[in-house]
Amino acid sequence: MSTTSELTHYVAARADRLAARLADVGADAIIVASPANRRYLTGFDGSFGFVVVAASGARLFFTDWRYVEQASQQALGYEVVRLEKNKDLWTPLRGRLGALNVKRLAFEGHLATHSWLQEGKAGLADVAWVAAPRLVEGLRDVKDEFEIARLREAQVIADAIWSRIVPRVAPGVTERSLAIEMRHQIELMGAENYPGIPIVASGWRAALPHGRATDKVIARGEFVLFDFGAIVDGYHSDMTRMVCVGKPDAKQREVYDIVRGCMEAGIAQMREGVTGQAVDRASRVPIHAAGYGQYEHGFSVGHGLGLEVHEDPFLSDAYTAPLRAGMVVTVEPGIYVPGWSGVRVEDTVLVTPTGGEVLNTSSRELVEV
Repeated sequence: MSTTSELTHYVAARADRLAARLADVGADAIIVASPANRRYLTGFDGSFGFVVVAASGARLFFTDWRYVEQASQQALGYEVVRLEKNKDLWTPLRGRLGALNVKRLAFEGHLATHSWLQEGKAGLADVAWVAAPRLVEGLRDVKDEFEIARLREAQVIADAIWSRIVPRVAPGVTERSLAIEMRHQIELMGAENYPGIPIVASGWRAALPHGRATDKVIARGEFVLFDFGAIVDGYHSDMTRMVCVGKPDAKQREVYDIVRGCMEAGIAQMREGVTGQAVDRASRVPIHAAGYGQYEHGFSVGHGLGLEVHEDPFLSDAYTAPLRAGMVVTVEPGIYVPGWSGVRVEDTVLVTPTGGEVLNTSSRELVEV
């Protein structure tokens, strides 16, 4: 776990990089509202606040009375501005932007609602609004040393949890009971859980790619799919492993081996300069060669991992940009056969100049209980 002092250097560097990119969109400053982007730029983990980063070097954090003290402790390097009058942002923002001579204000064009933008334009009549979609996300896709350390720690916890959960899988146990125990163990280890209950899907329900745990009773002869992770200082781990309750039959073994081979083929492609498209395609070849093409994963084979469990980059046929060292992504191919079952195996990988460093330590072997 980190301290605020550890993070201060990194958030300052992130804000500086963002300020340097404002010229690319023709803006003097940017206002940031999304929770993940806000935390990335400040270290603030509360639920309400607006960040303003100006090309001039000014750093402002607007929040209400609930979070003024917390922001003062966490958002070091930022001037904290307390919002009054029913959280009115526009009046104090107008005054600060005027003092900074901000004429063009960038905003998160992919996230801002129509009503919020209309309020802003009315409240800041002298400012031109500039849509800058995914500008902060474009910084977040390559992780710094602080982030990589948190992601490693989160994965260590997830692997430890897996070793505690496997002995509890047995006929007659419900999916939900395993999911609840998983959440309990994550908390006991000092990490946080994802919102909602983990994906624990058995038998035919494993064909549901996001089949969250239910009261279904696990039966002998079934696959059980576990997709889960822990959160450390806001950073997520993510992994998927499979259990077979009893000895796998020929089809179960065949499908599992295909999917595991797909994941390993994708990881083998991973290095700086290779496109996400190449990784995605490599992960699909064995599925089609085995005749399961109609049942393959219909989404990208992987996604970035960080302050959000799904973030840039997404390893898909559309991702033709080269991967860069410091990106952390999942590789999670799957075969989902409705009415039968499904298989997914997932590891998290750090992209390096020479290859992919797998952060998981849990075996990829099919677990038999």
